[in-house]
Amino acid sequence: MIKTAVPYLTYLILSILIILFSQYTREAGSFIVDFYNYVDGHIEIFFSRSPGGIALRHIVALVVCPLIISGIPAMIYHAVKHSAMPYFMQITWLLWIVIALSTVLVR
Repeated sequence: MIKTAVPYLTYLILSILIILFSQYTREAGSFIVDFYNYVDGHIEIFFSRSPGGIALRHIVALVVCPLIISGIPAMIYHAVKHSAMPYFMQITWLLWIVIALSTVLVR
């Protein structure tokens, strides 16, 4: 019975922590989106200004940003532990979802 309740308890505890630390989570989300906008703006010189070039620029930025943000801690972890960081792809996907939803909801 405890095994089946663990995901629900984890969900409840994480929800409580998000609400308690909402100021910090808002700042973290802001940082992630600002980093995406920074990268998107700086790679503009490599792509044409046509609709296809703009779409390709957004796609490249959306792929690269989560990899950079999660890759830095992964490299530090690898330098210290000499093994791959656990949950690297899950963290990368989480960051991708945050950026994608923020981009879609803002535009």
